[in-house]
Amino acid sequence: MTDLLQSAVLSGTGRAAQIGRPVAGKTGTTSSNKDGWFIGFSSGLTTGVWMGRDDARPVGGLQGGTAPARAFRDFMRVAVARRPVEQFQTDVPMPDWQLEPDEEVWGNEIDETMFVDENGNPIGAGPPPVDPYQPAPNGPPPSRDQQWVDDVLNRPVPAPAPPPQPQQQPQQQPDPRLPRQVDPLQPRPEPTER
Repeated sequence: MTDLLQSAVLSGTGRAAQIGRPVAGKTGTTSSNKDGWFIGFSSGLTTGVWMGRDDARPVGGLQGGTAPARAFRDFMRVAVARRPVEQFQTDVPMPDWQLEPDEEVWGNEIDETMFVDENGNPIGAGPPPVDPYQPAPNGPPPSRDQQWVDDVLNRPVPAPAPPPQPQQQPQQQPDPRLPRQVDPLQPRPEPTER
């Protein structure tokens, strides 16, 4: 990871952050140039620089590799001036237990199970493995429903929830002071003669 971050400063978008000693970091810019930042480290000191506006309006030309990287450079040159130069350890040695002599890797014994056919199945190792996702040769394909997923994952089957009980709405009495509401879909009563 350090090697990748060091490459961003040596030859990538963070070149403006070079301080004359090993430095590693990462630039960042929002897609609308509202924010730009550079975060990096050198000689045991980590520093982050953000630039943008509090009202989230775009800043013309703002990118993490421009003003934020230069501000990082100007600060770090002074901040690490009296600190010893530290080289990054970017080599990843292999552990001894994973290294094998050539004789063990390229032994003289021939093991036929090391060979595979065009489908990647071992040759001479018995019948090919059964693909659980293929349908049985004489039956319908298994359904891939929630029950199947629960069975494969060994999930306990929850008890079914009781059906919801209907709630009765209280009957509201019409206010006699208001005109009576007429349902336009209901037939009108016949007028009575006086």
